[in-house]
Amino acid sequence: MSFHLLDKSVNVISIIFDAYTGQILSANPAACQFCGYSSQQMLQLTVAQTPLLPQDQILPLIERTLYGEPFYCLLSLDALDGKQDVTLYSIKTLWKGRAAIRVIAIDVSLSLKREKRLLLYGSAFANTGEAIVIADRHGRIEEINPAFTQISGYQQHEVIGSNMRMLQSGRHDAAFYRQIWSSIEEYGTWHGEVWNRRKSGEIYPVWLSIARISDAETGGTHYVGIMHDLSELTKTRQQLEYQGLYDGLTGLPNKVLFMQHINQAIPRANFGSVGFSLLCIHVDNYKDICNRGGTEMGDLFLQSFSLRLQKYFSAPAIMGRIRTNTLALLLPVMENHWDVMGAMRIIFTCASQPVGLGEGRFSSTVSVGVTDYPGGGENGSALMRNALMAMHKVQEECADNGYLHYSHRMRREILEQAALKSALASAVQNQELEIFYQPKVCLNTGTISGVEALLRWRKADGSFISPAEFIPVAERSDLILEIGAWVLKSACRQLKKWHDEGHGHLSVAINLSGKQFHDEQLPAMIGDILRETALPPQSLNLEITENILIDNVENAIRIMEQISAMGVHLSIDDFGRGYSSLTYLKRFPINVLKVDQSFVRDLPHGHKDVAIAMSIISLGSRLNLKVVAEGVETPEQLAFMQQHKCTEMQGFLFSKAIDAEELGAMLRSGKHLSCAYRP
Repeated sequence: MSFHLLDKSVNVISIIFDAYTGQILSANPAACQFCGYSSQQMLQLTVAQTPLLPQDQILPLIERTLYGEPFYCLLSLDALDGKQDVTLYSIKTLWKGRAAIRVIAIDVSLSLKREKRLLLYGSAFANTGEAIVIADRHGRIEEINPAFTQISGYQQHEVIGSNMRMLQSGRHDAAFYRQIWSSIEEYGTWHGEVWNRRKSGEIYPVWLSIARISDAETGGTHYVGIMHDLSELTKTRQQLEYQGLYDGLTGLPNKVLFMQHINQAIPRANFGSVGFSLLCIHVDNYKDICNRGGTEMGDLFLQSFSLRLQKYFSAPAIMGRIRTNTLALLLPVMENHWDVMGAMRIIFTCASQPVGLGEGRFSSTVSVGVTDYPGGGENGSALMRNALMAMHKVQEECADNGYLHYSHRMRREILEQAALKSALASAVQNQELEIFYQPKVCLNTGTISGVEALLRWRKADGSFISPAEFIPVAERSDLILEIGAWVLKSACRQLKKWHDEGHGHLSVAINLSGKQFHDEQLPAMIGDILRETALPPQSLNLEITENILIDNVENAIRIMEQISAMGVHLSIDDFGRGYSSLTYLKRFPINVLKVDQSFVRDLPHGHKDVAIAMSIISLGSRLNLKVVAEGVETPEQLAFMQQHKCTEMQGFLFSKAIDAEELGAMLRSGKHLSCAYRP
């Protein structure tokens, strides 16, 4: 019978309900009649509110059906017209895009008559590939087919008259067989997996169906058993299941199996009162460990870390490995068990404890994203996506161990950032990015001594997007490398043009991001651009923030020395806002210190800012470095810088950042600082 016909049947019960909420989505006339409700009333109920399924059968049915295992059971249901024995069968399906389960209930007597009629056909009995055995009411074997001999190894004369117990493997206890015969006596049939013993002594699994056959004429009773050998299937299934469901390195469930665990936990949370938290744990230093000791070392560290966690998070918690360097933890929220904060302390401690591998000792920080059910996602995929989203947010924002709970606000922010990143990529292709230039003024002569190249994004409608919005997005992606190379080449080309127009004293300062600075190709790219534009190396000034340099001091010194060897000048930008370690400062081959505008803003009235600014200017002078003051906006700030012999300034007092055409006009006009601003 097709499902289309089944949905209209008045004889066979069929309902469809939501796999996660139990809400009835469809009920055929037979189901409505059985339950005593109209079709509209049925759609207002959950499956637990109908007499179709006993309460203790609902969760087993859902869990087994959702993950592909056959689910059959024999039930005695309370119908309106009395008790009714049915065989229940369930399959998973989709109902208008929703995960659902179809349950079909059929009168047992119909299937038994059909099975008896089929088994009695002689040709089917003799030629079927399934082993068939017929026994009398005492369990003595009366007949077997050729397939029985092929599967069990027993010839017909060796089993006729013997009790079926001779096939028992010893793997099942007496209670197991009592349950089988009790089911047969009560319902007339039994289906399930049984382990038997061959003549050789080997035990093997079969799918066994037993039916009780009664002869109306003689009043005799026989039992017919049909066995399908599952040996090869079981062996292959076990191998494939393990390989397909478990991680070979850690032995933990892989993402496929872990997702099944999540989806099994959701109905339990819906029908019970126990929610759960999902944690995605990124091992931050995995790649660094691989780079230092090879992939084997990285894998050994991950293996050790997972074993440490497993000591603390045993059942009912579930761990899995869902990515190369990402573990996941399903944490039921139960009294006298874990809470998220306690779990975090354990995770951070396990990751930070050094592991001796080879000749080295390795540890790591971790970034953990957390989401909860209910509330953090409507299904397993959404929960995983949201936990990973929170984890990636931690990676971007935390330099050390950290965790974040997923929130809808976080999702909105991330989606907005993703949209901005996409728009920025299009802007690069559509040449919407421009370079503006802010003049730097020599405080000794009052003339323009150089410019700082500043990136601007002018949209097609003429409006600007703030650099504070799009620069961080570019820096978190590889777009910054492409954009940075374009800025470097364009600014150098523009400066050479101004040199050729008679302004050969000008220099250009260009900011480098962390990704640009640590790119191994940076020195070679700078050399290529200088040769291509024929710009004197000393006219190029590359600005780097302190925090970029402190991340890896030795590597920073190596890169800076390569750049400095070309004759290119180097500046520490926003000096004073980062670590400002004098130990590091004396080792860096720099030419310029830039006083951050946060220390200039309140001059000359902020006593602390006065002390800091004077110290930086004095330090630069003693180290024979140029000192540039950023954000000079008032005559008083200018006078302070001139009084304390700051080398250069830039800020709105002289000019905001302007495009190349305006800057060229400014150079031609000879604009300079008025002497009236000097003390």
